[in-house]
Amino acid sequence: MKHLFLIMFSLTTLAKPGISQKKIIVRLNDKQLTHTIQKSGNYIKVAFNDNVMNTFFEKHKIMAFEQAFPLANRFNHPLSKRVSEMYRFTFENTDIDILNKLKEEQYFDFIDEEKDPILLFTPNDLSIQGGLAVLALNKINATEAWDVTKGSASIKIAIIDNGYDVSHPDLANQIVYQDGSVSYGGVGLSHGLPVAGLAAAQTDNGIGVSSIGFNSKLMLYLFYNPFNKMMHASLNGAKVINCSFLTGNCSFAQYEQDIINMITTNGTVVVASAGNGNAGASCDGYGYGYPASYDNVISVSGTDLADSYFTNGMHFTFNNKVDLTAPGWSTWTTFDNNSYSTFAGTSASAPLVSGTIALMLAIKNCLNPAEIEFILKSTVNKSVNNTTLFPGNATYVSTSGSGRLDAVETVKAARDWPQNAATIAIIKGPSPICGTGAFKIINDNSMLAGPVSNSIFSGNVTWASSNPTGLSINSSTGVATASSNFSGPVTITAIINGSCGNSPPITLNVWVGLPLADNSTLIWLPGMRGINPVETNSGGAVYNFNVDAVQGASSYTWQTPSGFIAIGGKTTIAPAISIQTSFTEGTYSLLCRANNNCGLSWTNNLTINNVVGGGNQVRVAIFPNPANSSLNIQITDSLSTTLLSNTLDHLYELSLSDKFSRKVFLIQSSDKIINIPTDGFPSDIYYLNLIYKDTVIRKQVIIKK
Repeated sequence: MKHLFLIMFSLTTLAKPGISQKKIIVRLNDKQLTHTIQKSGNYIKVAFNDNVMNTFFEKHKIMAFEQAFPLANRFNHPLSKRVSEMYRFTFENTDIDILNKLKEEQYFDFIDEEKDPILLFTPNDLSIQGGLAVLALNKINATEAWDVTKGSASIKIAIIDNGYDVSHPDLANQIVYQDGSVSYGGVGLSHGLPVAGLAAAQTDNGIGVSSIGFNSKLMLYLFYNPFNKMMHASLNGAKVINCSFLTGNCSFAQYEQDIINMITTNGTVVVASAGNGNAGASCDGYGYGYPASYDNVISVSGTDLADSYFTNGMHFTFNNKVDLTAPGWSTWTTFDNNSYSTFAGTSASAPLVSGTIALMLAIKNCLNPAEIEFILKSTVNKSVNNTTLFPGNATYVSTSGSGRLDAVETVKAARDWPQNAATIAIIKGPSPICGTGAFKIINDNSMLAGPVSNSIFSGNVTWASSNPTGLSINSSTGVATASSNFSGPVTITAIINGSCGNSPPITLNVWVGLPLADNSTLIWLPGMRGINPVETNSGGAVYNFNVDAVQGASSYTWQTPSGFIAIGGKTTIAPAISIQTSFTEGTYSLLCRANNNCGLSWTNNLTINNVVGGGNQVRVAIFPNPANSSLNIQITDSLSTTLLSNTLDHLYELSLSDKFSRKVFLIQSSDKIINIPTDGFPSDIYYLNLIYKDTVIRKQVIIKK
């Protein structure tokens, strides 16, 4: 199938002084790309191949129409085509709500208003201390986060540490509560002051440093009897408690876990440093440090300035209790004697997370601790766990949590919660289900480190099944039970019941029971599956045989006659097999069985004729496989892979089906090369089917985003 596109240059008029404009971005489809543009007085006229559209646009004053992102095609990226099809209308601004009128008409599959850019907010104290002062904040996109919210003085962060200089000019105005005398009385410099400064030093005051917490306020506690201090803080309005310390015994204590659970239920989030690797009292380097390793505590490990996990003698602790990482090397913060300096370790990483949580609560105060943890871990920068970009991090990928803190993505997601829940949450559970199976709400699979926990939304999800008779599900626990006499697809639905309201439905399609097939739909038609007759030459051509895909099947087992050689084995994922044939002429039976984890449901046979001469040969080449944005299909009607002409001598039918046998693409053509765009297809296994003359070829295709 061929497409002819008419490429047009844009035409614009000069904006008149004093005339305001409204810019609308739209995405054109293949037909709309053949538009024409004419100058019409002080405005322009855009004509599409649609009279109804043209009548609409003639009523509005268009000052410019142009390709919005003309450089998009220079990028070797699967999205470049889609972005290059974005165009910009510039209308003379009137009282008419042109954006909503265009949306109502539904001319375009994407439409939105383009706003003029604004400068990012930069506090006047952000870079006073030089380059080191901004590195950690730049790494987590703090200035962009402050454009969403600068926090609120009503959000209080409790710091539990060894002491503070409460007269420090960047701290004095931030303190709203002191638990008695909290001044540092030890030898050397305090630990609490730099921690407090990273979380919520006074920002935009013309001196010192900025903090991620910006307008957030501080409650200061000494860390003697720390769990009591945590309870006091929670009861007195602290929304976040920062614990940049480890308890002395490096071991679990049930009462401490109980206190954490109480604090969390009271609506307070606890953030703690994971430990500093082999430096200091860090629980044997990679052991569980507490309170970080308790349930319902956000455990934070660190990255250095290059986003590396491994730095200067393993100064960061990693284990499967770690939830995320944050910058923890050469962070710049408040120090004793009204000074500023660098601070390192996960003691620095944790307050950056605490300050970000304060921003989340400033923009959405109804968030509960489970929602905060989920959003925080769902919006990290995952590139730090990409071993191609950061090969040195490979050792720690499974023990470093979701990724590195990204404050702007986190506060934006908090702002939009729970309406955006379905975009950052997925359901995980078994498929197929043979008896019972438990479902749970988790982050993206690529973020998972260690066992999947179901406790984060425990008791706060409503579950439902699209077929309660075939698959019942406990509405509270997410445990599903299959009926013994049911086989087929079922949709699981989950709704998160949060403090800010209920989320939109989150869905997962699963298979229940045995593969589903019957002879009326899956009969193997002689002459329509594979090459029949085949050639009696064991060293000759390879022949492909196929059956229709069986719903719910995860594998197919083949039984070949004596003398037939199965190429690549007799158990396949796709319902296809390649064989070389026996020397002996005759009639043979080829058997196929469909299986999944629940067993096998049907068996089918094909009678094939083994004769001298064989049948016509058709070859299909698929590339790339796995595919991302598109599949290229090359078809030849001989043993040669050379395309002697652009077309075959007969039409063929080409289709792409998902694992439930639903066609997602269908075309009839004689072209030898076909391109199938796959941008809109979810990552999964698909099956390519070709019917040409008396031949059917079926191949497995993997689409992976």
